[in-house]
Amino acid sequence: VAAMAGALLKIKPVIAVENGEAVVKGKARGVKKGRAYLTEAISASGIDFDKPLALGYTGTDDALLQAYVAENQDLLQGHAVQEINVGCAIGTHTGPGGIAAAWFEKKTD
Repeated sequence: VAAMAGALLKIKPVIAVENGEAVVKGKARGVKKGRAYLTEAISASGIDFDKPLALGYTGTDDALLQAYVAENQDLLQGHAVQEINVGCAIGTHTGPGGIAAAWFEKKTD
C-alpha cells in the first residue's frame, strides 16, 4: 500500500548506507527534487575528488542517470566518475529508476 501511494504521489525515497545499513534520509516529491537532493548532498559533503566517485542506477535503463550527469556537468566535469548498475540490495529500497552515489569525504584533522 505504501509503495502504491508513493508511486501515485511520485515520492522518491532518499536513502543512505551508514555503517552497513540502509537508512531513510528523507523523501523527495518527484524526480527533479530527488536529483536536487542528491546534488546538494554531494556538494555539502566535502567530497574528495582526488578519489573515485561512483554514480549508479537501478533497473535496466540508465536514462535517469544520464540526465543527472548532464544536469551536473559543472559539479562532475574533470573528475573520475565511474557509472555502475546498482544491485538488488539497494535496488530493493528504491525500485527501478533509482540513482545512487558513493564517494569519499575529505579527511579533516
